[in-house]
Amino acid sequence: MPLAIWNNAVAQSDFDRRYAAAQAEMAKAGVKPGSANPPLLWLAALLGLRIRPVPYQGVLASILSFGLFFALVWGGIMYLWVWRGQAMPVLLVVNLAVLAGLIFGSLMTALTRFQNRGKPLSRWQDL
Repeated sequence: MPLAIWNNAVAQSDFDRRYAAAQAEMAKAGVKPGSANPPLLWLAALLGLRIRPVPYQGVLASILSFGLFFALVWGGIMYLWVWRGQAMPVLLVVNLAVLAGLIFGSLMTALTRFQNRGKPLSRWQDL
């Protein structure tokens, strides 16, 4: 076996194999790409972090996957455009952003779980 092929086979980790299998399985099952990989997961992938697609996460991880990005973006925009002019305390701004992120993450998690119910998706460990 040529060395380059062997190195590629060894370099592919268990996570990469499962991730590729999950992407193929989600495409076959008709899972919407936006609900499987929200913006926070794109950013995490750019940073080299390895996070499971949303349908293969637990509920809390899914809420964080959707809600953290929303809290950062929405909180930042609200602070720059509204709250800074009102001289709101930073602790209140952070609390409001976290609350909004939790609400958004919970709603999006419930929506994606509802959309994906009945779809033939394996457990992450079985991929």
